[in-house]
Amino acid sequence: MKNKKKILIFYTVIAFIISILLLILYKQLSYKTPSNYSYKLFTILTVIYIVISVILLSVIYFSKKITAEKIFLIVMPLLSITFMILMPPFTSHDETHHWVRAYEISEGNFFTPVNDNKIGSKIPSSVIKNINKKYNKITYLDVKNFTNIKLNKEKKSTTDMSTVAIYSPVQYIPQAIGIFIARIFTDKLFILVYVARLANIIFCLFILYKTIKIMPIGKKIMLLPLMFPITIEGIASMSADGFTNSIAFLFIAYIFREIYSKDKIKKSTIIILTILSILLALTKIVYIPLVFLLFLIPKEKFKNSKQKIFIFTIITLLAIIVNVGWIMFANKVYLNISSNGDSSLKINYIIYNMFDYLKLVLVTINQNLQRYISILFGSVLGWREFPLYYIVTYSFFIYFLFISITDNTLKDKISNKMVVVTIIIILFVAALIFTSLYIQYYKNTIGVKTIYGIQGR
Repeated sequence: MKNKKKILIFYTVIAFIISILLLILYKQLSYKTPSNYSYKLFTILTVIYIVISVILLSVIYFSKKITAEKIFLIVMPLLSITFMILMPPFTSHDETHHWVRAYEISEGNFFTPVNDNKIGSKIPSSVIKNINKKYNKITYLDVKNFTNIKLNKEKKSTTDMSTVAIYSPVQYIPQAIGIFIARIFTDKLFILVYVARLANIIFCLFILYKTIKIMPIGKKIMLLPLMFPITIEGIASMSADGFTNSIAFLFIAYIFREIYSKDKIKKSTIIILTILSILLALTKIVYIPLVFLLFLIPKEKFKNSKQKIFIFTIITLLAIIVNVGWIMFANKVYLNISSNGDSSLKINYIIYNMFDYLKLVLVTINQNLQRYISILFGSVLGWREFPLYYIVTYSFFIYFLFISITDNTLKDKISNKMVVVTIIIILFVAALIFTSLYIQYYKNTIGVKTIYGIQGR
């Protein structure tokens, strides 16, 4: 009797979700139609997606022994490939810029040149042809036209890359390798773009699967942020966010593995943690505080406390040196040209007007917190029809949230020290995000009422 009630409740919820999906689909189809081709494909894929989602939800919901790794292998490739197909090229956040940066690196140009105070690489004109359309205006009709464009290496032009030149080339290695390999077999830009996306998916899913596998506790909770639509968008596009997020998750998983492992820490693990720390330092500079999670690893994992402090101090210093080195390089070569105003003056203002700056940050959060959360769940994805898919993701979210709340074994394993350190690091990262955008985009400190540019992602 209980099982029948359980099944009835489950499929009632599923029916409700499908009804919402179909209502949104109807609304979108009745909205300004750019092309019949676009919406026929969209309708077919939506129906297929709903059917597959119901099947997967059923399997996950009723299978008591299913592991987090299996859930990952079932759900993440499906979501990633779906996003890749349904997002026309260059509709993801800043994907045009990421595409050009990845292509530049695929030709062996790891650092964008600066000529006459202009940041830009000389690349084939065909690479940037017909991609100047605003991202939210691109439709499948544009994709159809894009399939006819071929790579012409002879005719080159310089394109502005001031927004992505400051990104470390390591973040584009998967995409660049994909483009390099695809270029051997074809000259069609359409294929190069999708191979770059696919390469990013393969790399990120490999790293994230490894993350789930080695995570000693809270595996299913770890799946939550991985399935946020905004996370999947970064994986399924040419964005550098996929690489950054994957490395950060893997680093955290290794930390937790060592915290709960009874064995002494291995040399190979120390090397891996060092490499991941350096990679974190070379991605977005605001994530450098994550390196301090190293000190949560117990001293019992080492010969003595001195060895722990020595090893982790060396790793932390290496990460900070790499981080500061890249900042100094980017500031000297790129930010002096692309940023608004004198960065040093704005930093001095923050130091000497700490309370005024804190008030500015709090006002910004108060005005935009709801928008940050909605963006995190996909309300402003690249294509206007696409947000309907985050309803399916919500159903996974609710399911795993219920598990996390009722998992008493997890609560017993998280110490107060870990909670406090984690909160401090989160606040530190958030502060760096706000400050970096404030320093980069504002010409002066007078009259600033809110900090723009913060994204839910």
